[in-house]
Amino acid sequence: MKHWMREFRALGLTLLVVGAFVPQARAQGARKDDVVLNSAGQPLGGVNIAVCNATATIGTGTTPCSPLASIYTDATLTTTAPNPLTTDGLGNYGFWAPPGTYQVQIYGLGAATTMKPVVLACVLASSCAFSQLNNIIFVDGVTYPKNSTGITAAINALPGGPGTGVVYLPTGTYTLTAAVNNRTNTRILCADGAILTQANGANLANFIVHFGVDNGYVENCTIDGNRSGNTDNFGGVSLISLSGSTNVTLKGTRIRNSSGICVYTGTGTTPTITNNQFSNCPAGSVQGGFTGSTVATNGTFTDNTMTGIANLVFSFSDGNTVSRNKITGYGQASNVTTAGTAVTWVSGATFTNISPGMYICIGGTEYLISAVGSSTSLTLSSSAGTQTNQLAYLGTADSLNFANSSNNTITGNVISKAEGYGIVLFQNGSGEAVLHNTITGNVVTLTGGDCVALNSSGASPLLAGTAVVGNAISDCGQGGTAKGSNNREGIELNGTDTSFTSIVGNSIYDDQMSPTTLYGIINQTSTPVQSLGPNSISGMATASIGGLFAPSISSGFGSSPSIAQQNGSAAFEVNVGTGGSATSGVIGLPAATNGWSCTAVDMNTNIVTRETAFTTTTVTLTAASAWTASDKLLVNCGAF
Repeated sequence: MKHWMREFRALGLTLLVVGAFVPQARAQGARKDDVVLNSAGQPLGGVNIAVCNATATIGTGTTPCSPLASIYTDATLTTTAPNPLTTDGLGNYGFWAPPGTYQVQIYGLGAATTMKPVVLACVLASSCAFSQLNNIIFVDGVTYPKNSTGITAAINALPGGPGTGVVYLPTGTYTLTAAVNNRTNTRILCADGAILTQANGANLANFIVHFGVDNGYVENCTIDGNRSGNTDNFGGVSLISLSGSTNVTLKGTRIRNSSGICVYTGTGTTPTITNNQFSNCPAGSVQGGFTGSTVATNGTFTDNTMTGIANLVFSFSDGNTVSRNKITGYGQASNVTTAGTAVTWVSGATFTNISPGMYICIGGTEYLISAVGSSTSLTLSSSAGTQTNQLAYLGTADSLNFANSSNNTITGNVISKAEGYGIVLFQNGSGEAVLHNTITGNVVTLTGGDCVALNSSGASPLLAGTAVVGNAISDCGQGGTAKGSNNREGIELNGTDTSFTSIVGNSIYDDQMSPTTLYGIINQTSTPVQSLGPNSISGMATASIGGLFAPSISSGFGSSPSIAQQNGSAAFEVNVGTGGSATSGVIGLPAATNGWSCTAVDMNTNIVTRETAFTTTTVTLTAASAWTASDKLLVNCGAF
């Protein structure tokens, strides 16, 4: 529902809407009027409206926010009005209240429950000061200029120097020349159309810093890094820094055009980053954690939208909940010629939609794009050697990347398109083990490489206790052979130890005319998983199951026996080979705790075939009489 169609604009902050605010010489209160409309633009009558204090907690579809604020029927704040109130038959509602910040909740009668901040400013000729009231300071462009100096002065002027309060940024452009340092219990709240940016060549490392802050807040702002007018510094720029903070919230904000990272949590803990829009963040929309030293970030990253060069990257960051984010990257195929760091377009898509910070993959090796010279020329950050007319895949990096991070919950995200992977857990030999992460209920599609990858490397790596459950995975491996001979799977386990992993209840399919997903699930590690399946897999280019998961011919049978097709150990078809004299054969299977119980049916001549021996990694099948040449056996196995 589109509830907030007319938002009150305080006098002196933006152009006054006639009838929305009624100043009176004796008035002590400020007026709020609004209308609730549905998505078709029709008014909603009888909807509940609750007006609460600035720090209120949202209610439910039947209960109001809390605590409720006092509202009135008149400008002199004499007669108390009902709270909650209801909209009239045309969807209108209104109330008077003292100047200040409030939360207004809309709920009931089938309306989606929403809550939004409302700031009521001073009235002309009233007794309150315009720039400061009720612990709210307005960056009015006069007392507090619309720049970093004015915003900082407003923060420092809050009672208690600084204390609990709100710094309100009316509509307009705020050109920063230095970082703004937020303070504990301080909320930076923007009106629609308030834009924080920097001049060409300013090259600020940060816009808003929260070091040492507890319970800071940034809401409804537009943070624009003016990337085109400043120099890229992927490792040195973060528009909003939460490092060294606790309990900071970033909500409803548009963050774009960074020369590096958009939001960096660093050593910060318990951040909440929700309902924001990210775009053009070449080193990550959000970079969680602190490389080289594990942080119990314990953050909440929910309901954000990321487009173009935008992704979530976590490094040495534990205990996060990452849910309901929509990440839409970019990927394209081109044929290129390379000469060191220079790349020249040959055919396919040109480089029109490519920008620095994206990647190009050639022959399975990725290179960072550092500059785009034209629609036909690129520069890389490292040499790609000399290659002529090679297939390449270009675009955004892994959509959701967790390196050396544990105890994270990744759920309900919608991820599409990228040069790299969709969701990747990675542990390198010098870093923290990657333990007990949960990947569940996500939609992952159209990735250049694997849709989901669990990778470990190094001398004694460990990527264990991962649950990959109930995900919808489709059309992976769009990069084709540019991504190498593998790395184009629905779910891939790669490394030396991914033990105690469960892969259950996933839907993995490729419905393209020419499938790009090689395997639904492939285990290229040295250890079996704890639980595999059932999973629904269809349309793969090579096979449903591969690697250590797949059954194999160990010995026996006839000449040139094979596994004709398979869905892992649960069900597979054996071609016994030629010769017509064999009566037994051994099938290799993934390691089981105790052994394997298998049944076999001869699909051609109905010769009785049964299991006669097993180990933890094999099963022996024996026929009552010799199989005929190329007999096919349908085999079902279960581990115990």
